[in-house]
Amino acid sequence: MPNMRLDCEIISQDFLPALRSAIAKELISCGMNQKEVADLIGISQPAVSQYLRDLRGANNHFVSDKDLFSRVREMCGKIRTKEMDHLQMKSEMYSLCEAALNRKQN
Repeated sequence: MPNMRLDCEIISQDFLPALRSAIAKELISCGMNQKEVADLIGISQPAVSQYLRDLRGANNHFVSDKDLFSRVREMCGKIRTKEMDHLQMKSEMYSLCEAALNRKQN
């Protein structure tokens, strides 16, 4: 039976939590605190805590794929240095989710 989940469902339920988890972990590893990370990526501090403890986004497509993880790290560097504004960050996050979806479907 074919998968009847829409791409937007897959992205919002599978890939977006995994991406937020990867971003939160990367920014924390660079010395930011949970509140700073939460404010930067538009989520709550408790959500950041859950990502760090793998209670959310544990199936991390973005860490296991070298190319995607490289893009996540590059994006985090730009976030930290304020070279990327919120609109650019949203666009890159969507692009990363689409890339992960395409890899899953192929």
